[in-house]
Amino acid sequence: MLREEGRPGPSTGPKVPFAPVSPGPFRAPGRDRSALEHGAGSGGWWGHDWHRTPASRGAAEQEDLMKRIKVADLMTDEVVSVAPVTAFKDVAKLLAQYDISGVPVLDDEDRVVGVVSQTDLLAHAAGDRSAGWNGSGTGPPTAGDVMSAPAVTVHAEETVADAARLMTRRSIERLPVVDVEDRLVGIVTRRDLLRTFLRPDSEIRRRVTDEVVVEVLGVPADDVEVHVVDGIVTLDGGVERRSQLAALLGLVEHLDGVVAVASRVTARTDDTATAHAGRARRAMPW
Repeated sequence: MLREEGRPGPSTGPKVPFAPVSPGPFRAPGRDRSALEHGAGSGGWWGHDWHRTPASRGAAEQEDLMKRIKVADLMTDEVVSVAPVTAFKDVAKLLAQYDISGVPVLDDEDRVVGVVSQTDLLAHAAGDRSAGWNGSGTGPPTAGDVMSAPAVTVHAEETVADAARLMTRRSIERLPVVDVEDRLVGIVTRRDLLRTFLRPDSEIRRRVTDEVVVEVLGVPADDVEVHVVDGIVTLDGGVERRSQLAALLGLVEHLDGVVAVASRVTARTDDTATAHAGRARRAMPW
């Protein structure tokens, strides 16, 4: 935990926990993707099939994932912090030096007593004491004068869903993370929470091949070629039975990190017709 110079305690080096969240451009799967250039989305189970997964399974599955992952699993544990007596200008220098948007204010026992954000500093600079500056107006202002208090915090053992709800309800970008004694142990940001749903393309490809194709479906790895770009999975090749196509698509869609699936996998035999005929015969009154 990085501390303000002059405060006791070890310094493990800065890690930027308060980087402003500026979401990058969202690029939805377009028709110019290579998977679609070959006709994905133009057929049924036998030919090409294109499935967007977030709309169909996203809400329920992401909520379940957020209930299983703890804040401690995602938080940054090296935090730039200040004391209540830290000078206003020194706080501003720290925000600029580490390119962060706010710092927690700690007492002598590492408990969070407030947070100083860029908004707090600007409000003071503009002379707007009603926005949070509670100083007496005598002497240079300090972090304790301009901080927002009490601080909104989250416990390390709470779930990501709890943290997300708290951030949304209080309209904040970051939360100091505290232990059972309310001592600062880390920081979690909205960007950290979003990482819950991101997986490297290489990991997605490995899971599709090893866990879905080989282990679950029992299909040789060489029979289904898997390509993953930005979470979009393209499947090529063939399987033995048509009934395996639905299982393949459904299982891949439900893997963490998968954004969409373009399937060009075909089946060598149609076992669904036999199954339908069998059900029809059982239903016939004789």
